[in-house]
Amino acid sequence: MDNQQSPCINICRYNSTNFENVEVIYCVGCYRLHDEISNWSSYSDSEKQLIKTNLEIRKVKFNL
Repeated sequence: MDNQQSPCINICRYNSTNFENVEVIYCVGCYRLHDEISNWSSYSDSEKQLIKTNLEIRKVKFNL
């Protein structure tokens, strides 16, 4: 059963940043990476929770 709702806030626009010498493409609304958005429905609840936890960390690391 899928108990983890998507963190999408309907501001679906991509941006990129260079983080640790790697170009990272992310949504400026929810801060998920493209693969995280594409695969969201196939992730387990624990995987979704881990991604949600990482979103707050990602905002700070990307200096957003």
